[in-house]
Amino acid sequence: MDMLTLIAASWLSAAQAPAPPPSALTSTPLLMAQAGGPPPQRGERRQRPARKDPSVLAAEIGLDAVQSEQFVAILNEQRSKHEALRERNQAQRGAAREAHQSIDEETFVRLSTVLSTEQLAKFHANRPPPPEKRRRSDGRGRGGRT
Repeated sequence: MDMLTLIAASWLSAAQAPAPPPSALTSTPLLMAQAGGPPPQRGERRQRPARKDPSVLAAEIGLDAVQSEQFVAILNEQRSKHEALRERNQAQRGAAREAHQSIDEETFVRLSTVLSTEQLAKFHANRPPPPEKRRRSDGRGRGGRT
C-alpha cells in the first residue's frame, strides 16, 4: 500500500459520522427498561435492588426440589466466598493505609532535621490532603460515599 492510499484511508475513516454518545444509546425505552431505568446523573449512584432469598428465587425460576436444594447451596456458598473476599480486601486497605501513614511520619521526622519550622510548615501547606480528607466539587469524598 502506498502512502497516498494510507492517507486517503485515514482521512475517510476520520470523515465518517461520529458514533452517538453513550447516553443516547441508553435513552431508548427498551434499553432503559433492561438497565433498570434511566442512567444515573453525574454524582448519583444507582441503588441495587435488594437480593432475594435464594429459596424464593428458586421458586420464582420454577425449580424442582432437587434443583432448588442444589441452587440454594451453590448461591449460599458463593455469597460466603464474596463476603470473605470483601473482608480480606478491607483488611488489606487498612494495612496499606497504616503503611502509608508510617511512611508519612518517617518523612516528617527526616524532613524536620533538614528544614526549619517555617519551611516545614510551608511544605505541609503545599501538600495535597490525604485521600480521606479530599472532597469533590459536589461535597462528597472520593468513592462517592459520605
